[in-house]
Amino acid sequence: MRPAGQRDKLVRIERTSAAEDDHGEQVSDWAEIGREWSRVLFGTGYERRSGAVQAGAQPATFQVLDNSLTRDLTVRDRIVWNGMAWSIVGIAPISRGEIEITTLGVAL
Repeated sequence: MRPAGQRDKLVRIERTSAAEDDHGEQVSDWAEIGREWSRVLFGTGYERRSGAVQAGAQPATFQVLDNSLTRDLTVRDRIVWNGMAWSIVGIAPISRGEIEITTLGVAL
């Protein structure tokens, strides 16, 4: 497990929920389900160029502690940090006690 000092970014984790608008149509709404300290790693140069081609998306990886909140994450959740919404595209345990969350971010 990495030293706690490397997880120096506090990120907000949100989950979508379906709601009905005034016209009876389904809309998505985001609600915070928790906050976690994270280490943030940005994609390689190739990944950044590739992401820019795909509607200006920025790839990043968030490394967080393995706990009940982070084990419950799915690709339908997102991370909000640094003025961007980071859509989760992959989740994997990387070492004992840590989870790596691969994301694509777009400005809020």
